[in-house]
Amino acid sequence: MKIKKDEIIELLSRFGKIKKNSKNFNFIESGFIDSINLSRFISDLEVKFKINIDNKYTSSKNFGDLNDLVKHINKLLK
Repeated sequence: MKIKKDEIIELLSRFGKIKKNSKNFNFIESGFIDSINLSRFISDLEVKFKINIDNKYTSSKNFGDLNDLVKHINKLLK
């Protein structure tokens, strides 16, 4: 199973309006999601995709990048 960016955008949209055509959207650097909602978002990802996202990855500079997150989740699903 391979996830698509739209599936992540759907989860993110619970926290506000997001443009679906945002190619380089970084939901952390843009201030779109705060620290409390970030914990909820990570939990939502883990439940929806039945994965465990390592704290090492969530504290990396790449974590907020939507495209990188899709790649990372797809690696975890293999």
